[in-house]
Amino acid sequence: MKALPDLDWQKARKREVLVLVAFCEKSATVPTLEGTVRCVPGDAILTGVLGEQWPVSRELFEKLYDPILPVAMGKNGQYRGLSHEVDAARLTHQCQILMPAKRGSLKGTAGDWLVRQQDGSLGIVASDIFFKTYDFIE
Repeated sequence: MKALPDLDWQKARKREVLVLVAFCEKSATVPTLEGTVRCVPGDAILTGVLGEQWPVSRELFEKLYDPILPVAMGKNGQYRGLSHEVDAARLTHQCQILMPAKRGSLKGTAGDWLVRQQDGSLGIVASDIFFKTYDFIE
């Protein structure tokens, strides 16, 4: 496996997309497309454009998502992901990244995208989902 610094990072912008959200009430695991990730009470479990699910910490979620009325922040329902800038690199090889706080690991394959949020957290996004939800910044 190659080191992350060898990747060709590009600036991208997450589009405003609608997601369904359910808040985790007790510690559990969420099967994502890239691996099983642990969630803790208060985390948001999002369902995306192709029915894929992934957990987001409450702190990061409140920075990146707004509820769609009549839903109130912190309640289950539909939310809009706010447009925001990220760094993205297309994987040229198989990759595995460990999630913080022993929450699990994500696996990517060549063609998937490694996405680095502004807070430094990493995620892996399948290519078809990446192109439905991100635009490159020139």
